[in-house]
Amino acid sequence: MPPTGFAVTLSTPLSEVARASFRTALEPLLEGKTTREKVDFLLRLVQYGFEYQTDQEQFGREKYFFPEEVLYFPYADCEDRSALFAQLVKEMTGLEVIGLVFPEHVATAVRFSEDFPGDYVTYEGQKYLICDPTYIGAGSGMVMPKYKNAAAQMVLLD
Repeated sequence: MPPTGFAVTLSTPLSEVARASFRTALEPLLEGKTTREKVDFLLRLVQYGFEYQTDQEQFGREKYFFPEEVLYFPYADCEDRSALFAQLVKEMTGLEVIGLVFPEHVATAVRFSEDFPGDYVTYEGQKYLICDPTYIGAGSGMVMPKYKNAAAQMVLLD
């Protein structure tokens, strides 16, 4: 899976209309939560809010969605969910997010100001807790067992 298309979609910000809509809907639900609780809420929203299907199953080819396109199509795969999750975290918490490209899988990692236990990657000396929008039920700091020891290419948000 080439990271170029993913890098573009991962870094594409939400439109002003989408940002306002998400803020209106999510701010009351996130109020009073810690930063990690907010990230875990957004993670579960993306994990459970969108049906999974690979691009091959849905389109017969690879297709990278921009974050808002996830809302339109009936299914989303790992890179699509990751792009939406990254933009939601950036918008709703202001935390830094990077993309992780594993062999045959894409996830994200979030840089918290606090040190939390869990699975993480290090980029430029900073610890990023893995957050996988496709690993259903997994909280922040949990990587799919299949990828626990796999090397991931890191993709930065612009």
